[in-house]
Amino acid sequence: MLLPCSALALLFGTVSCATGPEVAVPGSDNPAHTIAQVGPYAVTMADLEQAVRAIHGDGETAAGRSLTDLEVAIDALVAARLLVLEAERRGLDREPGFVATLDSLQAVLLREAIYDRDVYGRLPVPSEEAINRLYAEWGHGAQVRGAHILVRTEEQAEEIIRLLDGGGAFGKLARTRSSHTPSATQGGTMGFLRRGQYPPGIADLIWALPVGEYGHEPLHTPMGWHVLAVTARRTQSLAEQRLALLDQCERRARQAAEARFVDRLRDSYQVIYHAETAVAVASLIDTLSGDRRLFSWRDGKLDLADFLQRVQVPDPVSQDTARMQRLAAGLVFDELAAREAEKIGYSSLPDVHKTMQDKRLKLLGESMFEVETTPAPTLQQVRDFFDEKRELFRSHTVLTIREILVDEASVADSLYRLIASGHSGQELARRYSVRTDLAKLGGLWQDVRPKDPRSGRIYAAAIKHGLGLHPPLKVPGGYSVFEVLDIQPGRLLDFAEAEATARSGLASFRMEALITGLRQSHHDRISIDHAALQALAAVLRDTTTTRAGN
Repeated sequence: MLLPCSALALLFGTVSCATGPEVAVPGSDNPAHTIAQVGPYAVTMADLEQAVRAIHGDGETAAGRSLTDLEVAIDALVAARLLVLEAERRGLDREPGFVATLDSLQAVLLREAIYDRDVYGRLPVPSEEAINRLYAEWGHGAQVRGAHILVRTEEQAEEIIRLLDGGGAFGKLARTRSSHTPSATQGGTMGFLRRGQYPPGIADLIWALPVGEYGHEPLHTPMGWHVLAVTARRTQSLAEQRLALLDQCERRARQAAEARFVDRLRDSYQVIYHAETAVAVASLIDTLSGDRRLFSWRDGKLDLADFLQRVQVPDPVSQDTARMQRLAAGLVFDELAAREAEKIGYSSLPDVHKTMQDKRLKLLGESMFEVETTPAPTLQQVRDFFDEKRELFRSHTVLTIREILVDEASVADSLYRLIASGHSGQELARRYSVRTDLAKLGGLWQDVRPKDPRSGRIYAAAIKHGLGLHPPLKVPGGYSVFEVLDIQPGRLLDFAEAEATARSGLASFRMEALITGLRQSHHDRISIDHAALQALAAVLRDTTTTRAGN
């Protein structure tokens, strides 16, 4: 069942910010080519390609769809822009929540822009000297594959050591006794690690153990009690570690650049950390006011209430004042980086501007959908809609096909030509199909289902093109040549089965009613390049004709 506006829900993300005059190049493959216009908002070829993928699946292209498919996609894209015009007319773009959402997005984009261009953009490639220094720091390639069994108490660890002393298998004990699930499933192994990758206490013990030995004394860490073992050692050359060394050198360079940038912001904006607020929070020495400052700077501040509202981690306030400072500093310097980028003029960068406009239009379309479908319909309204549109609520269409599945595309092409020229598909299926259960039946496949991984693509193609022989289709397991023998409507669903679908369908019909009215009121502001759509559809016709001729 395909209800009106089903495509629209997929396409809020394809509303583009492109504006301006239409490019008079029908069928152009230029992504910026305007293929439709709705008031100030354009529908570009890039939008159409994205819509085709949203409706028909990844890998699909506009040039691979029929004129009807393209018109459906354009119709949904136009509808999305009509919703934006209506949202603007109603003032939804001026509501505080909407403005705050866009401001937050712009801050993120500006921060990313200044870091990409000014902080990271000028970093040099790591030198060979830096790579060699890091290789030495990493122990000249020395690595140990350690294993551990983690338990809660020292007594439990000592019991495991006694079992090992008695001949127990370390891997088996790790799988059954260790509370560290990621390593327990691997028999306790932690993989090959450099000394610096192990916690200090664990590193010392593991580095002292011979291969194949386990520690005879348990080790305590903040995680619990460990029984440790060494299963292998190796030494990697600089060449073997080169990619990891490069990555780490680059990461350190980025971190150093970030630190320099933050220092510059701290000096420029005269940022001050008010440690007394964090200390007061940690010690709970008094009833704290949300107005107490954690940070202040020239023309700004971050108080406790704002910190609690903005921070996006669990339990931001605790006795760990250093953690609280890090979290608050992150908010402060992110805000100042965005402000610095705005001052430089990065809000006018094409990619920032386009992303902002695309997001604005997407949010406006979604806001209109929410406004028009709120409040949710009552159960009686849904039931009335179900009764009125009773024939729409059916199970999947029942298909009967004859299919031959083969491993190679060339074999599928040959079988397709043989069947098209009059050879028996039944006999060919018995001889060639690798789907053995169907081969015994001459390829007869009854009740092909849309959600079956084996038949989903076959079902979609059959519904689209109808009865008859279909060209070879790539499916899971190989290439399918099939003939649709019969198509019957699915059974009528009762209300209990169809309630969820009826509820969403009613919302879609409400939107369709709104959009129909908007089309009428804005008909003089809508233009579509039909020549370009026909040119795209002609590509599919030409391809199909050529294949049939072969």
